Amino acid sequence: MKKRKVIIISIIVLAALLIGGVCTFTYIKHKDNKGSNNTNGTTSKEENKNYETYTMYVKINPLVKLTYKVEYFKCKDDNGKEHICGGANSEVIDYELVNNDAKDIYNNIDFNGKDLYDVLITLCDTARDNNIGFEKLEITTDDSNIKMEEVSKAIKEKSKYENTIDVYVDFKEHIDTKELIGDEEISKLIVKFDTDGGNNIDNQTVEKNAKVTKPADPTKSGYTFKEWQLDGKKFDFNTAVNKDITLKAKWEKNKEKEENQTSNTPSPSPSPSTEPSVTPSPSPTQESKIKSTLNRINLNDNILVQDWNTAGMFCGTYYMFADNVEQIIPAKYLHNTNGQKYIELWDEETDEYYQIPQDQIQYNVAAENAAVNKANSLTLPIGITNLRVDADNHKIKYIYSRLMLDGDYENFGKEYNSAQNAFGNNLNGVFSNAWLVRVGGCGDAVEPKLLNEDLCNKYHLTCDRW
Repeated sequence: MKKRKVIIISIIVLAALLIGGVCTFTYIKHKDNKGSNNTNGTTSKEENKNYETYTMYVKINPLVKLTYKVEYFKCKDDNGKEHICGGANSEVIDYELVNNDAKDIYNNIDFNGKDLYDVLITLCDTARDNNIGFEKLEITTDDSNIKMEEVSKAIKEKSKYENTIDVYVDFKEHIDTKELIGDEEISKLIVKFDTDGGNNIDNQTVEKNAKVTKPADPTKSGYTFKEWQLDGKKFDFNTAVNKDITLKAKWEKNKEKEENQTSNTPSPSPSPSTEPSVTPSPSPTQESKIKSTLNRINLNDNILVQDWNTAGMFCGTYYMFADNVEQIIPAKYLHNTNGQKYIELWDEETDEYYQIPQDQIQYNVAAENAAVNKANSLTLPIGITNLRVDADNHKIKYIYSRLMLDGDYENFGKEYNSAQNAFGNNLNGVFSNAWLVRVGGCGDAVEPKLLNEDLCNKYHLTCDRW
């Protein structure tokens, strides 16, 4: 397991170097660390890492409960005034579909790991997609930093619908869940299926005190499915459920075959309805066994992938076009690697954080707008979707969804990775004249999974089985 974690982290770091140029990911162990701050305008690297966890109820007609964490850097200025520096990320870590309307339309959407504001937009747009009429979005939260104007602006700018909606934010330090839900009629329950690396199985919506329909057994390369479990015990599908549950697949690892395969008779190809065997790595004299091409991917090749719902620039790292950086920022924070000039805000010698005097920066707005427009017009390669490049307060960031291969996969893998790497070079090339401000990175390792039909649809891939 330890070796597997090392491999996963190594792959992620390599991918970050290819796509993000010199922008690297640092995997931060999430903990509430609010140590004392220095009074000279700098803060030690360990002292200014913070995160808070909040609750939010979002009501349209559907009612959804979100739990999210906000990770940020906090420091003090020369006057001892505490403030957030380096940006903040809000990530949904849990959610609950509270009423029947929510369970009807959000049943098969997974909000975990997504940006809070992106989730709010998805909630609104999906409700509109399902012809649920509403003119206001009601938010109740214990997060005092949520501002009505910011939510309204995000929905207006990023929603696929042009007509605006009113947003109401009610801050409550202590939320009374029963009072908030009131007399909501809740008769439908959500049953989720965690296949633990197997093929995806859709959630089920069932009436309260009804039985769950047993789905077809999932498949997983190298394993045999044994049973569905609830809280570590075998689940009886004759049992009526009275709350939302998640059933987890129990697997047994297959034993290696000890048969002496000397027969020259070729084995028949597996049918789409059966679990395909693991394709061994061919020796130099063997004919390639990977049949996939960029235009047609064979799911029977058992391709392992990592699904990055959000990739790109994180935790305050951003580009900026400015003409006087070298005149106002000390030289020890300025660097140039392979033609990319960047500002490293951490001083490794003193382990202190440097604050850019934003009011002294002379921004090049024309270059900034041109770069954002050019980046947004780039053609996306295979396995990358939803590119968004924004310039907020002269801080340019890009995010996208990326499907990474978790293996070599012969010529197909080379062509796939080459297309993504070329895109990464083109994207970073747009900002070759900008300063890359490196505040720090964050993220969670993504577990590899078998490429399946759902992921093919998500990333607009042409997939088949043969």
